Amino acid sequence: MLDHMLFNRLKWFNIDNNSQQITANGKKWGAYPTSVKLNGTGGLATDLGFGNVIGTPDCECYAKIVNGFGTFYIVNYKGVMAFIRDDQVSSENWGG
Repeated sequence: MLDHMLFNRLKWFNIDNNSQQITANGKKWGAYPTSVKLNGTGGLATDLGFGNVIGTPDCECYAKIVNGFGTFYIVNYKGVMAFIRDDQVSSENWGG
């Protein structure tokens, strides 16, 4: 089995690179982008309190949260972990 995976360059898990969500062991798992580009509008929440987005930086993304309140991202905004809404994101970078 292992030699089949190595010689055919298969992953040990069989998930397509473009999958947005999978179900494994009865749980749903979702993908999140490696970074997001902010559109320069709106506020953000950090452990230091609330603030406003300044500029349109690319931010490393730690998580994408989708729940009943909407879609949110946890990002590294200028060295601080921040919580932002999806309407503040102009694009997602899924890396590669």
